[in-house]
Amino acid sequence: MLNTKDLKLIREVVGEVVNSELSEFAIMVQNGFKEIMETKADKTDVEKLDKDIVRLETKIDRLDNKFEGRIGKVEDNIRVVKTKLKIA
Repeated sequence: MLNTKDLKLIREVVGEVVNSELSEFAIMVQNGFKEIMETKADKTDVEKLDKDIVRLETKIDRLDNKFEGRIGKVEDNIRVVKTKLKIA
């Protein structure tokens, strides 16, 4: 974690380039990474996520099958119409 001494050293080395806004941003980013690293998912969270993914995949498969069936019916209807037009 950056402290005041580190920030002063950075300002001395880099000079005018690193202003207070960049320093605050650097601290904010570092704190964000620290929070991410400290956050741990337990086994139940992972299992729940896996179950949710499986449910979503199942729903996608059902929708895919449903539309395939509908597309097949439309194609059949088009064939029937074409046949009737040829006969007429």
